[in-house]
Amino acid sequence: FPVTILIVHLMKHPGHMVFVVGCPRSGTYLLSSILNGSGQVAIPTETHFIPHFWHFRKLAGRLETPAARRRIIKAIFIFLKIWMARAEEERDVKAVIRHSLLIIEKKTEKIVISSKNFSEIVNHLFLSYAEAKGAKIAGDKSAFYDSVPLDKIDMASGGKGLFIHVIRDARDVCVSWHRISVGPKTISEAAKKWSQHVETKKTWGLQHPDRYFELRYEDLLEYPKHTLRRVCAFLNIRYTNSLFKFHKLAYAKDLSKSSTHKLLSRPLNPANREKWKRNLTRKEIQKIETIAGQVLKDAGYKLAVVG
Repeated sequence: FPVTILIVHLMKHPGHMVFVVGCPRSGTYLLSSILNGSGQVAIPTETHFIPHFWHFRKLAGRLETPAARRRIIKAIFIFLKIWMARAEEERDVKAVIRHSLLIIEKKTEKIVISSKNFSEIVNHLFLSYAEAKGAKIAGDKSAFYDSVPLDKIDMASGGKGLFIHVIRDARDVCVSWHRISVGPKTISEAAKKWSQHVETKKTWGLQHPDRYFELRYEDLLEYPKHTLRRVCAFLNIRYTNSLFKFHKLAYAKDLSKSSTHKLLSRPLNPANREKWKRNLTRKEIQKIETIAGQVLKDAGYKLAVVG
């Protein structure tokens, strides 16, 4: 029962963030929608700023000073506005903004006062969002095209976050990812990127076993109650049947209004897997398994063509 976070409850890590991570097209938005539906966790739409702003944080000046903190927070909100205008152009941007960090822009001064460094800024941004949503746990979900080292995200958020790693069969990821405009241009490129995503995250998990938990997309579909009970136990939140009503909530409904996430408006469907058996040729399957075969096997998947 393999697979994007860990194994120490938030009661042992009060106030620390939860990160839902994985290769694009692996179900990270699905899990985020389900967790948001619990009413106990608040995960906004993709932010993407954490690793980038961590790398360039010194450009804002000495973050020990309020002026520098104010500058970088302002820059983060500007980035989010630009990002959303581009990334959400297929959806109703005004509707999606309701589920983004932009709703707490008015709390900038409070965050400036409460923070003393970049990681505290990150935590207070997301905790403010969780507070606005009436949740006790703050989280982030950003599925990057190229694999971003979890160490970078971890350091940027204070080095104490929990990571849930969602893994989906590479062959289905390649089918889905290859079809969208921002996806890899070839099946081979998609297989390579999937392998990099999964390997680097698994490696981090082995180094931080108390803060990493793996969740297979297929297990979520086939054994939803058992899988979500494990997730809830990990996060120390209540398991309720309301988790399965995620598709009726505004978060999933608004995000489903695009060709890339339209299934968010529907209940979990056990049949939404192994699409590669219908959509890939034997040659394409062989290509993916040749490139990603060992990583697939390590994640618990059986190969169909390559021995």
